[in-house]
Amino acid sequence: MRSRCQVCSEVILTSQQHLEHMERHYVSTMKSFACRSCKQGFNSVDDLQSHLISDHAKRFFSCLLCTEIYQTEVDLKVSCAIDQTVTALITMLSS
Repeated sequence: MRSRCQVCSEVILTSQQHLEHMERHYVSTMKSFACRSCKQGFNSVDDLQSHLISDHAKRFFSCLLCTEIYQTEVDLKVSCAIDQTVTALITMLSS
């Protein structure tokens, strides 16, 4: 049995998979916190946050000096270069 979900259009191969798939849609609407990426539902914001970190988290880069978080290593390096330039200018102007 090959079918397509009426809710999200995912292709489902077996009756059992269809049942499990539809249950996920139903459960996510019954719970207070739903994942925007996969529509899975959670009873608490902590459960949702754990899910996001374990299942959907990208690798983030954090600055050890200013504690800012960047999505790419390039963004982190650019920020550090700007910070170093600003610090050097302030030091130079205050001398």
